[in-house]
Amino acid sequence: MTGGSQKQKNVSLIGRSRDIERIKAQLKEMQAKKEQLLQTFSALKQTLVTDEMTMKDLRAKSGQLLEDKQRLGGLLREAELAERSSLEKYDLLARETSDFASEQQSIENRMKQIDKQIQANEKKKKKH
Repeated sequence: MTGGSQKQKNVSLIGRSRDIERIKAQLKEMQAKKEQLLQTFSALKQTLVTDEMTMKDLRAKSGQLLEDKQRLGGLLREAELAERSSLEKYDLLARETSDFASEQQSIENRMKQIDKQIQANEKKKKKH
């Protein structure tokens, strides 16, 4: 026995030390990556919470806007009906005004004819 087995143990220990150092370095890298991933995860989780709150707000606003749209649609229909009714009343008033003016003209013409007849009758009476 020349001590060759002792030499192999030292080489093995040196190799193991290098492996341990390499593994420690990898562990540090992995811990740094883990920390970075945890930060990214935390940021994404916060973004998700914020986006969910935004989406909830948008849904509420969407519901309110839909209600407003329906209410305004009803008001628009009412306004259109009122406009149509007003136009019909205006047309009726315009026809009645026209009829009244025509009737008034007829009455004035008839009164002129009666006045002429009265004057003609008075002239006849004066001659007799």
